[in-house]
Amino acid sequence: MVFDDQTLTEGCAFACEISENFKAVSASDLKLAMLAVIGGVELHSPRLENLRRQIFPRKSSGSRVIFAIAALCELDRVRGERQIPPARVIDIMSHMQVFREELPQDAVVECHGESMLPLALWFASLGARVHFTGGKTLAECASAVAGREIFCEQPDAPFVLDAYHFAFLYKGNISLSSFCRNLARASYHGAVILTTWSFLNSTGPRELKLKQEFLSSGVLRTVIQLPSGLMPRVLPAILQLAPNAGKPADVRLIDAKEWFVLDNGTVEVGYLRPILNLVDRKKSWAVEPNTPVPPVEDVPQAELVLRQCDLRPRKQDAGVNAERFRRLDECAVLIRGQMMPARLPHQSAHSYQEVVLTDIDGTGFIHSASRMVDNAPKLSRQRELALLRKHDILLSGKGSLLSLGSVGIVMESMPNWLPNQTFYLVRAESVDPIWLFYFLRSKTAQDYLKAHTSGTTVPQIKVGDLYSLAVPMPDERQLEEVRSLHAAMLKIAGKIRKLKESHAQMLEQCESVYAGS
Repeated sequence: MVFDDQTLTEGCAFACEISENFKAVSASDLKLAMLAVIGGVELHSPRLENLRRQIFPRKSSGSRVIFAIAALCELDRVRGERQIPPARVIDIMSHMQVFREELPQDAVVECHGESMLPLALWFASLGARVHFTGGKTLAECASAVAGREIFCEQPDAPFVLDAYHFAFLYKGNISLSSFCRNLARASYHGAVILTTWSFLNSTGPRELKLKQEFLSSGVLRTVIQLPSGLMPRVLPAILQLAPNAGKPADVRLIDAKEWFVLDNGTVEVGYLRPILNLVDRKKSWAVEPNTPVPPVEDVPQAELVLRQCDLRPRKQDAGVNAERFRRLDECAVLIRGQMMPARLPHQSAHSYQEVVLTDIDGTGFIHSASRMVDNAPKLSRQRELALLRKHDILLSGKGSLLSLGSVGIVMESMPNWLPNQTFYLVRAESVDPIWLFYFLRSKTAQDYLKAHTSGTTVPQIKVGDLYSLAVPMPDERQLEEVRSLHAAMLKIAGKIRKLKESHAQMLEQCESVYAGS
């Protein structure tokens, strides 16, 4: 699958237009009506047929299938569907099987779930026999667009034999626990699974069991970490499975997080070839000048089991001074912020101050606790651990997607300061708090936190995922350098506060001039 920019732009514009015009219509209904318009199909439901008649078709200068795929992916993106891969990820997934774009004449493909509908469209247009475990009406409309029948299968039906399988597994997906078992029961040519970074290192019971099955059966071939720019608010990864060919082979872990070039908001997929060459285990291949080659690590299956099935590539050792890592819960204490309970009549009243998100200034420093909590009961001895101390770190673990992962460090505190319930209190123990503060604000840590965001109504970062964050341990030179930069930033922040105070005083003087006139 190759997107030309014009067709991609036209498809995205069409999806944005109908999404804006039909805001009250659900994403699933709008997707169905949009496909029916592109394919020229009448819908059996009077309600959906009426919707279809209100959507004006738009002509594309390129392939109708590519136009439909771009529109489907963009509609999911603008409607905020976290679990749906946008066009660039679909483009990458279409190359992951060994045939690339030279599809065998008798190829059979099974696409699992509605999120794989764009791939069903693509492979059907190439002439494959495509089976799709989604809605029957969706399959009919997609068939009209592709010009070839797409066969609808029930989600609980046995997997199609001797097929190439495409799926998307994520936390909470009902197919997660059964996918590997069903795949093992069927003979298949290969499978490509889209998932998220959080799945790669998750130790949750269901995710861990699935990864153990992949490793014990010897089917896991390649794991690729993809850049965050390919999907909105989600950090994607791809697993490649192959039928067990006998003795266990090493699993290839490819770190492609920095592989793409971002230009004017567009992800450049021209660097896909180096990734595919790594997937194919090509020993010799020409690299274009200035083309980045993603780091790769071949790991025995037994070693991955010892790593608790952590499928993320690890940094290669660079000698005796290589960075060492510890889990966050091994070098810091985490305390969840809590809402203050109501005071009972027989309890004496106490006052506390809570640090809220707006108390974190632009530099990440916390100098005040602005929310007063009056008439509260005295904290229990266990809860007194949450009283803030100098250099305690607060991390926003619940709230809006914009504020999630915000980090602040307490620069001065009073004996009655507490973290608001939206925060995790991170109290450094075996690592320097200044080092930990700046690491939590780094791109590496922030990407990890974004990848481990869950929940739609109230997005949050689960404490178990926060525990698993790998923190680099500094040597003396690194720590001294960060401490020196921190001292310089403190001086600048102090000057900024003084300038703000002077500015506020001048505004008050202006007010007094107007008041006296």
